[in-house]
Amino acid sequence: LKEGLPDCGIYVNSILPASQAAVAENESYARIPEYNEELSRLCEDMQVSFIDNSRLVKEEHYEEDGVHMTAAFYSEWLSYMAEQSEL
Repeated sequence: LKEGLPDCGIYVNSILPASQAAVAENESYARIPEYNEELSRLCEDMQVSFIDNSRLVKEEHYEEDGVHMTAAFYSEWLSYMAEQSEL
């Protein structure tokens, strides 16, 4: 992308955290913060923007599975991404 579209901004979103209940059912979700740290470092190395969305997630945003978000969350997420990317 950087070669083909050199004037295009590249933004990488963090992996959204899972609820505590989902983590209790599947321990791999507990590693999401660790994955996000690595993604952030990768973005820094590649000189692309990393958007940490974890602060947006609240308990009421989770669907029953504790991993996916409710429809209402997505407009807030979109606004935050636009703000962070200065669009």
